[in-house]
Formats: sequence, C-alpha cells, structure tokens
Amino acid sequence: KQWYQRRVAITAGGPLLCGKQTTFEGGMREPGIAWWPGTIKPGVISPQLGTTMDILVTAVGVAGLQLPSDRIYDGIDLFPVLSGKVESIERPVWYYRYADYVWISCR
Repeated sequence: KQWYQRRVAITAGGPLLCGKQTTFEGGMREPGIAWWPGTIKPGVISPQLGTTMDILVTAVGVAGLQLPSDRIYDGIDLFPVLSGKVESIERPVWYYRYADYVWISCR
C-alpha cells in the first residue's frame, strides 16, 4: 500500500518522539542525502544534525565567499562534515514548541 492508503502521517517519526517540524527527536533525526562526486564520499552515515539554517552558511562557504559581518547567522558551515574532514561539529541545541498559538524558542 502507498502511504496515503495506510493512513499513516508522512510526517511520522516512527519509533522516535513526534515527527517533522518539531525539535523532538522524530523531527531532528531525519535522513538527508548529499551528492557531489569526488568531494562527498558515497555511503557515509553521519551523526551530524543539520537544519535549514545551515544551508546558506554552507553554500556561501563552499562558494569560497564570506557572509556579511553586520548580522548574526544561526547556521553553521556543514561542509567539513560533508567532505569528511570532521565527523561532527558542536552546535547550540535548539528547542522550540508551539503551544496555545504561541511560538516558544530558545537555544
């Protein structure tokens, strides 16, 4: 059966708490695929967490450019992990939740 026939939410985290769009484990531990022949080794599994906040910072770093220094960026450059130079990068822990129509966020 297809996912829509099984009545299982496509955002389900399986055995992990909650699912996509949350900072619980079911939302953060989702698979991602990176492909760049000759730069990113195939078949590597990494424990690194990445977020959409990292895309800009990583893309700018890969391009050899620098971000403007007049603002703060919450993302990190994941290229050292993607290229296999390091296994993981320490980062601040993010948590947010939506309760009673109010966003609560901290790091």
